[in-house]
Amino acid sequence: MAYSVNEEKGGREVTSQTRKENWKGKGRVNVTRDERGRFVHWEPWVEYVIRKTTYGKAIAVYGVGVNRFGRQSRRYEFFGTGRDLERAVRLAYHHPPKGQFMTLSARDFISNPSRYGSEGYWLDFKVDS
Repeated sequence: MAYSVNEEKGGREVTSQTRKENWKGKGRVNVTRDERGRFVHWEPWVEYVIRKTTYGKAIAVYGVGVNRFGRQSRRYEFFGTGRDLERAVRLAYHHPPKGQFMTLSARDFISNPSRYGSEGYWLDFKVDS
């Protein structure tokens, strides 16, 4: 809970307290109450998600793939942790990409490889970090 001094009223300091509450019609809100617990102010609660701007480690898998879409040059670019990258490369060997060029998280690819790749095989398979 956060405390802040609002103002002086009648010669004494009045402190307020901000906390998160669940309200029936509004959901989760930030509520400010005075020192006696009386309502002062409310505002919607917003959770901010901060994403990493760096990828960490990255690896590229490219070559000529053959699947139901035909034979052409294709490429994956994975980013993530070393363990996830290794697993993604192993799975990518059996799932050439549906699109010509794909950049995605290794963890997303591991969880659902058929979403990004199709059953098929590579004529030429190279890994570049």
